[in-house]
Amino acid sequence: MSGELNETQLLVLRALCDTFVPSIKVADDPIGFWARTASDLGVDKVLAKYLVNDVPDELRAGLLGLLDALAAQGFVNTSQEKRESILARIGESPQAAAGVSFFQKQTVLLFYGLPEEPEPDPNLITYGSPKGQNPNWDVMGYPGPVSVPHNEPDVRMQTVVPECDQLSLDADVCIVGSGAGGAVIASSLSARGYRVVVLEAGGQYTAADFHQLELWGYKHLWYRGGGTPTADGNVLLLAGGSLGGGTEINWMNCVRTPQLVREDWARQYGLEGIDAPEFERYIDAVERRLQTNQKTAIWNSQNLRMSEGCQKLGYLSKRTFVNWDPKIFQPLMAGYTGFGDQTGGKQTARRTFLLDAYRNGAQIIVHCRADRILVEQGRAAGVEATYSDPQGRRAKVTVRAPQVVAAAGSVETPALLLRSGIGGPNVGKYFRVQPGGAVYGVYREKQKGWWGSPMTTNCEQFTNTGDGFGFYMEIPAFGPGFVASVIPWVNGRQHKEMMTKVPYISTFIWFLRDKGGGVITLDKAGNAVATYALTDETDQKNFRHATAEAIRIHEAAGAQEIMVSLAHNQLIWKRGANLENFIQSVMKQPLINGAQPMISAHQLCTCRMGTDPATSVADTNGELRDVKGVWIGDGSACPTALGANPMITIMALAARTADKMGGPPTRQYADSVPAMALNMIQGMASMMTNPSNMMREMLGIMTNPLSVFTLGERMLSGRMGSERPTEGRDYRRRGKARGTSS
Repeated sequence: MSGELNETQLLVLRALCDTFVPSIKVADDPIGFWARTASDLGVDKVLAKYLVNDVPDELRAGLLGLLDALAAQGFVNTSQEKRESILARIGESPQAAAGVSFFQKQTVLLFYGLPEEPEPDPNLITYGSPKGQNPNWDVMGYPGPVSVPHNEPDVRMQTVVPECDQLSLDADVCIVGSGAGGAVIASSLSARGYRVVVLEAGGQYTAADFHQLELWGYKHLWYRGGGTPTADGNVLLLAGGSLGGGTEINWMNCVRTPQLVREDWARQYGLEGIDAPEFERYIDAVERRLQTNQKTAIWNSQNLRMSEGCQKLGYLSKRTFVNWDPKIFQPLMAGYTGFGDQTGGKQTARRTFLLDAYRNGAQIIVHCRADRILVEQGRAAGVEATYSDPQGRRAKVTVRAPQVVAAAGSVETPALLLRSGIGGPNVGKYFRVQPGGAVYGVYREKQKGWWGSPMTTNCEQFTNTGDGFGFYMEIPAFGPGFVASVIPWVNGRQHKEMMTKVPYISTFIWFLRDKGGGVITLDKAGNAVATYALTDETDQKNFRHATAEAIRIHEAAGAQEIMVSLAHNQLIWKRGANLENFIQSVMKQPLINGAQPMISAHQLCTCRMGTDPATSVADTNGELRDVKGVWIGDGSACPTALGANPMITIMALAARTADKMGGPPTRQYADSVPAMALNMIQGMASMMTNPSNMMREMLGIMTNPLSVFTLGERMLSGRMGSERPTEGRDYRRRGKARGTSS
C-alpha cells in the first residue's frame, strides 16, 4: 500500500501531482474547477497505491528514484513556477523525461477519470464524489454514467475454475486467446464435434459488471490496464485484455478486407483464394453473425463534422458499418462501448462466436495465461498455463491436445512462441501497428463526443497514396481521462485552459497502412516487449500527409481553432490566419523518437503467413512450418498491414484457418447408430417438455443459422437435456475443477 513509499516520497508525489493540476486563481470559477488540485480528489493517494501494487519492480525503482531526486532539489516547499522550472530542467535527460511523463499522464488520467470503482447511490445513476460524479466532468460537458448495470449478465457462460493447485484436461484443440480470431475458430471447430478448450489471460465480464466508468474499463477490459507504450516510448498500444479480446472494447467500425490488400496477399504471399469469391464468403458469414449494419451508424456531432468537411472538399467519405443489434440499439448508451456495453446490443466475439462455441460444448478458462506450447516429436502436444485469479489463487493448468491455436494477439502470440522455442527466426518480426495520430478542431457548438456510436463516418480519399499504401481517417470514442492524458502538458494553466475547450472539440484521427515495422521480444521474465519506430520514408510521408488533410477537413467543416499536438507543445491555428502557412509549419516539426504522439489500436503481422520461409512464420494455411499442429489464429497471421480496421479480416482469416485445420476430429464418436437414434428421440422429447429449452434453441438458430447443425449434433450425442454443455463430451480431467458463471 501507499505506506511502502516513505514519508518524503509521499510528500513529493503530492506536490508533483499538484504541479500538474494546480490551484489557479481566476475571477470567475463557479464550479471550483480552477481552484481544484489533484490532491483534492486524492489523486496522489491513488497513484501511490498504483505504484506499489501494479508497477513492475524495475520501473517502480526508477520512478521512486525520480521522487528522491526532486526532494533533493527542494521540490515540495517551492512555488508552482519554480516546480515547473525544475521539471523542465530534469526533463532534459531522456530517462528522467520518461519518468516525468509517466507521472503527468497518470495524474491527469486520474484527475479527470476518477472514480476507479463504482460506488452507486441506489437512488441516482451517478458515482464517485459526494455529488455523485467526478466534479471535473462538468467543465468537459461530460455526463458520466447514464445507466446502472443489469442485475443479470447478458451472456452466462460457466467457466472452468481449478479447485486445487493443478488441473489437467484432454482436448482435440486448445485455443490460446478468445478475441476476434480465437472465438471464430472455437465456434467453427466445436460445431464440427471437436473438444475445444479456450484459455483467456483476462477475466470474464458481462453487462452486469459494466458501470460506464472509464478507469474501471481500462483496468478490467484493456490489455495491461489501458494504453501501453512500446518499450522505446514511440507508440501507445491499445488492445483488449478480457474474454472477447479487442471486440469487447473496440469502436466497432466493421471494414471488409480492402481489395488491394487481398490481391497483394494472393500475389506476393501466396494465400490462395484470398482474392476470390471463396474469401468473400468468409467475410459475408462473419458480417451476418455480427449483424453489421448502417442503421445504427448514427452520426454524432464529431462524425458529422468529418462528413461535412469531406463533402466540401470533395473527399470520399462513407457511413460505416457497425456491429450493433438494431433491435436494442440505444444511442445514449453507445458512446460507452470502450468501457463495456451495458445494453447487450454490441455483437462482440463473446456474445456471438464464443457463445456459439460454449453452446457447442467448448470449455473456457479465464485468468489463465499460457506459458508455453508443448511439443512432442515435432508435433503439438498441448499447452502449459498458469491460472491466477484476482483473489490470488494460483494453479498449474495443462491441456493435452494434438492441435494448438495461438490467438493471443500480435504482441502475446509471438511471445508465447518465443517462450516455447518454436516458430523459427521470424517470430516477432514484421510488427505492424498501423500508427495513428490526431488533430483537434474547436467549434462554436458543443460537440458531445460521448453520445452515439463513436465511428460512424470515415474518409477513404487517401487509402492509397501510392504503391498501395496510405492512410484511413475516422472518429474516436470519448473518455475524459484519456482525452486529458493525450493533450500535451506545457504548464498547469495551459492544460486546464485546454480542458475547458473540450466540450467544443471534435477529434479526427487516422492510421497508416505501414510499410516499416518493429519487433516483439522477451524480457528476462519472459514477458512480451514491443518496440517500434516510424523510420520508413513512405510511412513518415503519409503520417505528415494525414496531419495536413485532417487540418484541411477541420477548416472546411467550420472549426474556429485547429490544434496539433507535439510531445510537449501544441501548435494552434485560429480562423482568419493563413491555413497553408500553418500546415507548412506543422510539416517542419520533428516526427520520430517521441516528438509527436502516436497511437496504435491495430497490432498485426508478428507471426505472418506466406510461401517464403525466409520472411514468414506460418505457411499459407496458418500452420507453423517447424511444428505441425500449431496454428496462428489472430492478426499476427496477416502478411502485411491492412490500412483498415482489422476485426472483420481477422475473423474471416480465422474461419479460413479453421477450415484448413481439417475435417472431423481425430477422436471419433463411439455412439452406435441405434444409440444415436435414441439420443435424437430423447433430445426431441427434452425440447417438447421444456418450453424454455425450445425457445432458447429456436432463438439460437434465428441469430445463427449454422447452429442448426450443432443442434443436430447435440441431439445425436445425447446432450440436449443437459444444462452443462460439456457433459457428454470426453474432456478427461485430472485434478478437481468447478464451474463458475458471471
